[in-house]
Amino acid sequence: MTNFFWDLYQNRWIAEVSARTRDAGSAARSARDKANDVERRIDALILTNMAMWSFLSERLGVTEEQLLDRMTEIDLSDGKLDGKARGTSGVRTCSDCGKPLSKRHPKCFYCGAADAGAKPFGRAT
Repeated sequence: MTNFFWDLYQNRWIAEVSARTRDAGSAARSARDKANDVERRIDALILTNMAMWSFLSERLGVTEEQLLDRMTEIDLSDGKLDGKARGTSGVRTCSDCGKPLSKRHPKCFYCGAADAGAKPFGRAT
């Protein structure tokens, strides 16, 4: 009789571990798909930047030195030379509800009000 209960207990744990394994596999596939999508989008951005640079250099005569100087200027606009276009300081708040605004979205997540201060590329020009 003891073996019967032990077998039931073991079978329950085996089933639970099997379910967790399936869930982990599903989560791993989802993460892989998201990573592949991000990689595809980054590749498209790189290609777009290369095309824009070729137009700027060919048609306007912009030099690589000028490009690097502008990159440094933009990088320093948040007060830090860190290779990022913008820092995390200067969080703006919604004028309607007072909650923090996302730099990437034109509307408040909380109340839906339009961000009157939104700029292209999410930074002040």
